[in-house]
Amino acid sequence: MSDRITDPERYGMAASSGQLTHRFERMTPADTVAAAGMAGRTEPLGLALWRVKFAGDRTAYRHAQALLCARVANVSRKRKWGETPKALRLLAHQVFAWTVFGVCPVCTGRGQRLMGEPLADGRAVLSDDLCPACHGDGATPIERAVPVQLIGRAKDIAQLLFESDRTMGDGMRYHLRGRVLRSMDQGG
Repeated sequence: MSDRITDPERYGMAASSGQLTHRFERMTPADTVAAAGMAGRTEPLGLALWRVKFAGDRTAYRHAQALLCARVANVSRKRKWGETPKALRLLAHQVFAWTVFGVCPVCTGRGQRLMGEPLADGRAVLSDDLCPACHGDGATPIERAVPVQLIGRAKDIAQLLFESDRTMGDGMRYHLRGRVLRSMDQGG
């Protein structure tokens, strides 16, 4: 695992910080939220996913599900998927829940086995062995989150979410880079 903060995590910290003041001379969390908002204009599903997953915005959950269902319906028509619209909608809800809450229940997302009992202060002691359930990923495999006969289609839907997430990150970095360049032009 990396100690580097990812773009979605940076957005989540900024969105929940409550310190959204703009400064011309330096980057602030307000710049991150603004860049994500601009990127979200072209990738609303990605922004809604980030709001749910990284900013803890409960109100965005149903909105993100609706956006995913609309995207799945559109892709299904274009690619001529055989499942019924109702089955795809239900599967999209399952895949979305897996994406947001898919932490391995055995290791609670750590990716490693726990050694014995927690310390007196509640901290867990991790072994060097990978978790037998997730094999070190820290996530529940999608194969355990959806019905067996729908795993292939669930992976297609998960790919749509992955692409939205990636596009959102690219857009946010683009807008932040523009902010940095503008501040340099202004002498900051």
